[in-house]
Amino acid sequence: MNFNPPIKTRPDKELFEITSNTEDWDNEAVLIAKKKLLKRGYSSRKIEHKESVSSKSKEKIKALKRSKGLSKKELIILIVCAPYIFISMFSTFLPRIGKTVMELENEGFHKLKWQRLTVLTLANMLWFFVLSVWLNLF
Repeated sequence: MNFNPPIKTRPDKELFEITSNTEDWDNEAVLIAKKKLLKRGYSSRKIEHKESVSSKSKEKIKALKRSKGLSKKELIILIVCAPYIFISMFSTFLPRIGKTVMELENEGFHKLKWQRLTVLTLANMLWFFVLSVWLNLF
């Protein structure tokens, strides 16, 4: 298989990235990268260590994304800006504030997605109630 640029000409850093990201690369590419690192004087132990460190850091990042929640500052901003955020979802000319719920889901922020969805729903209900009471007073 031809790789562009050829794996043999890539720097060591890229070769280590190839060996540690086996899901993203073809098996042949991973084997070529390992052989090239061995030829360049790296031990198989060092190559395996880099692979395990990379997989551990990926798992930590996934766990952090799953558990990340809203800060107090973000919560206040969402409550104050809820009507604007709701309207901007359907508008082509208004800039959006933050990421959409689907973007959060696609990036792995499950807890943050549900918190944002809940806060926006409740905040819009609160705004609707406040405005309806205020309009009935006049």
